[in-house]
Amino acid sequence: MSDTYKFSVIIPTMWCSDLILQLLTNLESSHFVGEIILIDNDKSKRPAHILNTDKIRIIEQEQNIYVNPAWNRGIELAKNECIALCNDDINFDPNIFGVITENILRAK
Repeated sequence: MSDTYKFSVIIPTMWCSDLILQLLTNLESSHFVGEIILIDNDKSKRPAHILNTDKIRIIEQEQNIYVNPAWNRGIELAKNECIALCNDDINFDPNIFGVITENILRAK
């Protein structure tokens, strides 16, 4: 896989799911993920240990902008050409991005 392909992963959240912490850990450790854009739709519920890092960017909203507008906002801010839209109540192995990259993006 070429290291030129990095994904911007966009996740709207209201911090209601227990799965988001594991998802962030998995995404942050993946070399396929260049950045994680968290659209924080309820900053009052954000865990104190979730901080902006080199890979995680937190975009605070004054009020809930809901999922689709949050994804659109994340796309506007994304630094990478490859985009993954996620929800905060899932978890998956980010190595799947390597399969997508090899089988799909290379054919451009």
